Amino acid sequence: MARAVAVLGPDATLWHVASLADLSETRAALAIDALIDEGILAAGQPLTVTHPLIRTAIYLDTDSTQRGLAHKRAAWLLQAGNAPAERLGTHLLNCEPANDQWVVAGLRAAASEALTRGAPEPATVLLERALTEPPTAQARSGLLLEAGLALGMANRPDRAATVMREALDLTTGPSAQAEIALSLGALMTMLGRGDEAVAILERVRSSGSRDDPDLSRRLLAGIALADLLAGQPVESWLDRLDRLTSRASAGETEQRVARATTEERVARATVAFAAAAVADRTAAQVAQLAGQAATGPLPAGRQHARDRFIIVSFAGPALAIADRLDLALALFAAGIEAAQRDGDAAEFAYLSILRSHTALYAGRLLDAEADARIALDIHTDHDGQTPLAVAVLIDALVDKGAIDDAQALLTSRQLDGPVPLNMLTAHFFHVARGRLRLRQHRPPDALTDLRSCGDSLTTSGYTNPGFAH
Repeated sequence: MARAVAVLGPDATLWHVASLADLSETRAALAIDALIDEGILAAGQPLTVTHPLIRTAIYLDTDSTQRGLAHKRAAWLLQAGNAPAERLGTHLLNCEPANDQWVVAGLRAAASEALTRGAPEPATVLLERALTEPPTAQARSGLLLEAGLALGMANRPDRAATVMREALDLTTGPSAQAEIALSLGALMTMLGRGDEAVAILERVRSSGSRDDPDLSRRLLAGIALADLLAGQPVESWLDRLDRLTSRASAGETEQRVARATTEERVARATVAFAAAAVADRTAAQVAQLAGQAATGPLPAGRQHARDRFIIVSFAGPALAIADRLDLALALFAAGIEAAQRDGDAAEFAYLSILRSHTALYAGRLLDAEADARIALDIHTDHDGQTPLAVAVLIDALVDKGAIDDAQALLTSRQLDGPVPLNMLTAHFFHVARGRLRLRQHRPPDALTDLRSCGDSLTTSGYTNPGFAH
């Protein structure tokens, strides 16, 4: 009886304990009273062991196989009572792998509940445990994709990329392959691995999606985005982007803009950002396109997370570069709120970096510093986005005169030496460090950083001075 209470934990009601111990409720109640009298159990519902050490001793009194079977049976009992999937998942995590597809389904459902409430970290644990059960060959690719997306949201991009690549290798069918490739390509690009992203997207496009115009167009857009974000020469993506976004006209009516599809809003945001980078449109045209992309509520739900991210992370900077700072900050706020609601730590951190950068130029120094510190707290020292978070915090510290603090930050993050520019927005870092060097009266070092930034942008065709600030 005490063992059943220890296994069930917070689910230890009289009925559950009696069922798990194979006793009638009457006999179970008598046994519980005796254990309460002996000081082993505490009175009340749910039933609890009086002390954690006693509970641990009781729980470990049987071997792991028997404990696993008890947890599986506890999950069965909870399912019979229509308990939430996450409560079942807690028990299923403690079962030993046994090729049981009911366990896989239960863990998957629990992960879905966790993601719905914005908790990707427990979802990754549940999904990775489901993969060890293991699932059927048919279910494995879908489970891998879910795990990869959850890992990405939990800001574990390297592991996410590995898992999603395996999902892609196991998946058949152009549409399913394209969905995985688009998510994987976006992830690889944000890791600074744009060349790999393009190769993956090109492979999937050439393997069968050409027969589906809509699918082919989405993959072409993904390739153009990967090239753009990776800072590839303008000519490598500009023609693709112009063909794909011919409908993103700056002269459309307000009614047409209000009815724009998510795909059209993504196209407008992309064109606006690209134009801001290469200066092939006026500031007014960039602002109009970006404003059109930002018009209306952001796409909601995890299924639209990628599109939402593109709209906010492209239209927001385009608005800022076009000197529509208040509109940019409002869009970033909406994107950050959505990322927080979904529990997407990676999206939350990146948008916080962009908002910090924009807040600085809007004269909101305290807001800029706060966002930068939040982003830096999320990123690890081995995260490819860490230099960006460091850069916006350095900018804020330099502007408030905290030069020693800015240098200490560089030193603590081991960013005093060369830092590769493996994505377009990485120029933030060299600009920020160059400004710091100027304030430290080190003009040769400042010139090295600023030239590194300028050369990397202009040689690839990103010639708008407003983009490089």
